[in-house]
Amino acid sequence: MIQPLNVSNDLEQAVQISANHNLDLGRAAVEKAVIEKALQTIGEIDGQLVVKRKCRDAVGPAYLTQLPEALHPIPGRLSPSPPATSL
Repeated sequence: MIQPLNVSNDLEQAVQISANHNLDLGRAAVEKAVIEKALQTIGEIDGQLVVKRKCRDAVGPAYLTQLPEALHPIPGRLSPSPPATSL
């Protein structure tokens, strides 16, 4: 027996497959762009941190004088290791 050709159903299925494929391609493109931008931003931040560390290391403890008085360390108030806690 010959089945009638169901063009409407076949066309809708082809459109759905094509739409899903396009969504996958779009998602992959957006994901790639986001990853590239994130890596670029991380690289910039890392470069800024390296510069700040070099400046801080070059100046030494003198950078503490640039802090407000309330943030200056008080000698003898900090212990070298945290006190042991008991559970």
